[in-house]
Amino acid sequence: MNEARKFRIAFAKQGTNAISNGSIIQALDLESARKIAKTMASHREEVVFVKQCH
Repeated sequence: MNEARKFRIAFAKQGTNAISNGSIIQALDLESARKIAKTMASHREEVVFVKQCH
């Protein structure tokens, strides 16, 4: 059974060491959660981490 799991994602602005507050998204697995996070990041941000919430 493929059930959506919750993942916490956070972004960092390039050129700074400020990390945004993590958003929570739903995805089927870690790989698709990473892809979603990349599309959510603005062009001046990069994805810092994607981890599953328990």
